[in-house]
Amino acid sequence: MPSDLVAQNPNLINAADEDGSTASMWAAHGGHLACLQWLGDRGADLNAANKDGNTASMLAAMGGHLACLQWLGDHGADFTVANTDGDTANMMAFWGGILASHWLKNLDHDTASTMAAIKGHLDCGAYLNLTVDA
Repeated sequence: MPSDLVAQNPNLINAADEDGSTASMWAAHGGHLACLQWLGDRGADLNAANKDGNTASMLAAMGGHLACLQWLGDHGADFTVANTDGDTANMMAFWGGILASHWLKNLDHDTASTMAAIKGHLDCGAYLNLTVDA
């Protein structure tokens, strides 16, 4: 049973693969909410970053997994940290088609509305351009 293994070795909950990704990152990336909740309930670091600086919230956002992203936000995930490319979970949400509530600029000075337009989400880009980028 995974619960027994984690109970005997609590440090396994945050074990990372060769790229620095943890089980919670993989669960978020795949949209596996129940798995993500199970890991979080057992102390998974929801703000851990892999070698590219991506966190579980960034991976959930990139995959368009709104339920995972909302759960992460409700459980302390920091959406303001940037990965090595300067992108935040908020910016990645547009790649997954999720409308985020605020904007930040990445290292290329692209706003979330610009990123939305680049990714083909013109309605999201137009909305943000009128409301939050102004």
